[in-house]
Amino acid sequence: MKKLIVIAIAIFSFTSCQFTEEITLNENGTGNYNLKIDMGQMMSQKKSKDQDTEKKEKKEKVDSIINFSELFKKLKKEDTDLSKEDLHLMKRMENLKLHMLVDEEKGEMKMDFSFPFKSLNDLKTIGDDIKRLDEIQKKKEDKKGEDPMNEIFTGISKSGKDVDYTYNGKKFTRKTILSKQAKKKAKEKEDTTSNNDLGIMKMFSYKLIYHFPKKIKSISYKEAMLGTDGKTLIIEVPMDRLEKEPSLLDFDVKF
Repeated sequence: MKKLIVIAIAIFSFTSCQFTEEITLNENGTGNYNLKIDMGQMMSQKKSKDQDTEKKEKKEKVDSIINFSELFKKLKKEDTDLSKEDLHLMKRMENLKLHMLVDEEKGEMKMDFSFPFKSLNDLKTIGDDIKRLDEIQKKKEDKKGEDPMNEIFTGISKSGKDVDYTYNGKKFTRKTILSKQAKKKAKEKEDTTSNNDLGIMKMFSYKLIYHFPKKIKSISYKEAMLGTDGKTLIIEVPMDRLEKEPSLLDFDVKF
């Protein structure tokens, strides 16, 4: 498993991933959040490179589900200095799961983070929550040595971007809230990103798939697609645009 995580870290150092944010919302405001990361293109490049260099290492093949509740139990036993806030966060995020599928021979690598939420408010701070989990892991790293998992936490954190979701039965809104640091970072990317970088990042995308409990009447996002059931919203944008325009995926839906 450690080798598997190290592979993920190496791939996270690039932006070449396909991200899919999927939310299934129930009428009462509960639901399930999924963040799916497909790193197949990078794995295919790695496979091609390995073939070119005639590497004979054993290929990794894993289909595994990681329950974070088990990781948290272990951490609690090893670290008695956790604050009440940390313990509360770990309790709230204990149902977080990661399904990891890797087949180096086929050039496949997929990660699916799943989190059942009791309220959309649980998703508003999910970026900050992941960052805090990263900090807890780093605390463990200082005491127990390097732990590769915190690099994955860092890779999927929002970096100063929180998303506010609201639903009142008649309307759903997704709105990005940027910190001053995140706004500055986006501006810097807009000013300094080269055409070559843009060409590379256009290969990759960020997709939203939202399943609502009611049929959609109207969508503020002009380029959005509607599922055949009339309740599913699909939006996909290239990563180069999203890097420069963090609020690109904001929208309103009326039912």
